[in-house]
Amino acid sequence: MRSRFFLTGVNTESQLPGNLTLAQLRANPEQANPANLTGNQQRNFQLWRIANRTTWAVSSRLDFELLTYGMSKQLFHPIFQVIEQDSTDYGLQFRVNQRGHLFGLHNQLSWGVLANRGFVDEGQFANVGGRPGARRENNTQDSSNTGVFVEDTVQITEPLSLIAGGHWTRSTRDKRDFFLGESGCGNPASATAPCNDSVAQAFERWLPRIGLHYALTPSTAVFANWSGSFEPPSLSEVSNAFAGEQRANRAQRGQTFELGTRGSSQVGAYGLAWDVAVYRAELRDELLQLTLPSGATATVNADRTLHQGIEAGWRVGRGAWLWSTTATWQDLRFDGDSRYRDNTLAGLPEAFGVTELRWTGPAGLYVAPALQAASRSWVDFANTLKSAGYGIVNLRVGQRQSDGWGWFVEGRNLFDRRYSATTGVMRDAAGRDQAQFLPGDGVAVYAGLEYRPK
Repeated sequence: MRSRFFLTGVNTESQLPGNLTLAQLRANPEQANPANLTGNQQRNFQLWRIANRTTWAVSSRLDFELLTYGMSKQLFHPIFQVIEQDSTDYGLQFRVNQRGHLFGLHNQLSWGVLANRGFVDEGQFANVGGRPGARRENNTQDSSNTGVFVEDTVQITEPLSLIAGGHWTRSTRDKRDFFLGESGCGNPASATAPCNDSVAQAFERWLPRIGLHYALTPSTAVFANWSGSFEPPSLSEVSNAFAGEQRANRAQRGQTFELGTRGSSQVGAYGLAWDVAVYRAELRDELLQLTLPSGATATVNADRTLHQGIEAGWRVGRGAWLWSTTATWQDLRFDGDSRYRDNTLAGLPEAFGVTELRWTGPAGLYVAPALQAASRSWVDFANTLKSAGYGIVNLRVGQRQSDGWGWFVEGRNLFDRRYSATTGVMRDAAGRDQAQFLPGDGVAVYAGLEYRPK
């Protein structure tokens, strides 16, 4: 039996300069949004987490795994309002792995249970220079998730395996608003006069999965999968009263098809490794986050949406040289929506990739220039305002010694490119420049020590 404990402590204080218009970003990407300065917007929290992972190998055919954790977090978050939260989370997962034969075929069965629960005590206040003013919200939030899962892998022939299984899950979300009475309701689109957003919901679903895995060689395989998906709204997403729509969000659900190959091979003097997959996910009630005119954010349900694309990664090595790349092309869109038709979903680029060429010399010294690039992305669901694509150059120099110690110095965005790293998401920008662009970092240098035990 092996048991490991993990203890995590975080104390972080962050100032939030906010998003800029495209014109402001191009003129001076180091400036802050005036509203963020006035509100002294920040995100500060303390977090403690303790976890344990215990494994017990009863025999070569049977082993158990138990994961447990508990976490406490205190958040102080002045944004459009001052948000103060005390939260507690705890949970466990128990898993059994059994290996043997089924109808004379090699078989591996995994099954188990999981459960977690979270509590949040939240207050929201008017933002007065980054300090709490008049109370705007007083609520408690209680969430739970329980599930049972099973997966069986049968080796039908030496190269071909069938994987089948499923996951039953039940989730509850209970948010109680103690600030406004049930009949109290101001303007639903106003962050200063919201409707009472008490919600009590339960979500339950069975998610099947089936797949095939075919080993072309001992180190190369192709695979195909079909699986159901299900995502209940989180505690912060369960109500969308600020958005002026229905009072409670529905769970996101769908199905995903995937076909791919992964493996490694030696071709002459070159060592190759790859992992490539094409996918298509058809979703109902996708949970989409958007920014409201007040500066608040809200999560709403779409009707039908489609996610499809290619995810690829590869490494090519020869001697001291190694070229590695990860790249994604994705087509994310509404599917016959009554308002947005087949428009592209906002907030994510169509293509993104990072490529690096590394040279490793004597005594573990290495030099690794890299290029990071992304295509343009839409800012609004109406597809009237775009963020430009970008490409930045990074360089990492370091050394990994045989005793496990190492050091590195990394320069990012060496040519000080002005670009938008990400954006907010709106319903309709009407083609006008909006303060929705988050500037990427300029020239930056990082240095550190690392230790990797043998």
